[in-house]
Amino acid sequence: MGTIYFKNGGGTKDMIEVTPQPIIVSTGVGFHHEFLKWIENEKIEWRPSPSISFLENLYEFAGRLCYESWKLEDGSFVNKNLTKIREGNFDYIKNILEVDHGSVLEHGSIVILFHNVSRVFTHELVRHRVGTAMSQTSGRYVRYDNIKFWIPPSIYELGVADHFKDIIAATEDTIRGIYDGLDINNEKNFSIKKKITSAIRRIAPNGLANNILFSFNGRSLRHILKMRTSPQAEEEMQFVMKILQYKMEKEFPSLLQDFIKQSLYCKIL
Repeated sequence: MGTIYFKNGGGTKDMIEVTPQPIIVSTGVGFHHEFLKWIENEKIEWRPSPSISFLENLYEFAGRLCYESWKLEDGSFVNKNLTKIREGNFDYIKNILEVDHGSVLEHGSIVILFHNVSRVFTHELVRHRVGTAMSQTSGRYVRYDNIKFWIPPSIYELGVADHFKDIIAATEDTIRGIYDGLDINNEKNFSIKKKITSAIRRIAPNGLANNILFSFNGRSLRHILKMRTSPQAEEEMQFVMKILQYKMEKEFPSLLQDFIKQSLYCKIL
């Protein structure tokens, strides 16, 4: 290795002394005023676009932060290696997707309530653990006196929907009979109520409808939609996730720009 020569005694007159500090970027939805002030103070030209979702602005900022791919207000580049930068959110995120810089999509959170989905659905959904959080209806505390149930279209196509309904009705009658026999309505001890409720859920159908609150980041959302809208995915999964993708396309056109669009002519409840 050749000799390295330093000017100015090994130092540089351009050194800038700084103080480490945390900057609040967001505490939920939207950019914090402290972050917006920081951009101004740093004289960075980039600004969040009001016509783009908060998360897509956040993903763009995260990517630009990694490479300092923004100009200063005087038109000079922060990163001296750069001579030009991609302008606009759509093109910037397009490049992020093409080079698979997935970590910048892990910031922020998209919160979805999956309403009246079955335990079949939720058992598959909770397998997606990376970058997610979940809160589900508790079968230990919530009784199944009245069973809600989604019957897949394939069951109607096979002509056995009435048989399905008969089985569900019979199960519901059985559960009510056990509750009545144990006189759960008049039980004063809540621990005993909970124990009965928890035990009886074992005979409730797997297709029982319940609710689950699910949080994704952008990366996990892309992964789940890609996996669960596939023709090989479970029937209810496909149905729900295609509706979700349809909705997410409108919210995050940059994030899902490379997806095959879901043109759903269905009533979204």
